Amino acid sequence: DPKLNRNFDHQINKLTGKEDAMGIIETIKKIEREESFEKGLKRGKVEGMEKGIEKGMEKGMEKGKSEVVANLLLADKFSVSEIANFANVTEAFVIKVKEELKK
Repeated sequence: DPKLNRNFDHQINKLTGKEDAMGIIETIKKIEREESFEKGLKRGKVEGMEKGIEKGMEKGMEKGKSEVVANLLLADKFSVSEIANFANVTEAFVIKVKEELKK
């Protein structure tokens, strides 16, 4: 109700001593924007942490597979194909690890 809003604004102006106090609609919108921003920020932090954990796990798994492949290669008893099968990796991955061992 516009009349009620004007009366409310008038009372706020009297209480605050300001003539340009924000209206009720603007105040509510401002509060909504601030709450929305805070929720978005929290959601962003959570998603960022989840992605970071996921990437860390992927790197850890990759390192673990590399170590298994390296150990099997160093045993010098298995073919590239067998090692790829044992470690559940591609033959290209085994060859890459093999090249890195030569360095």
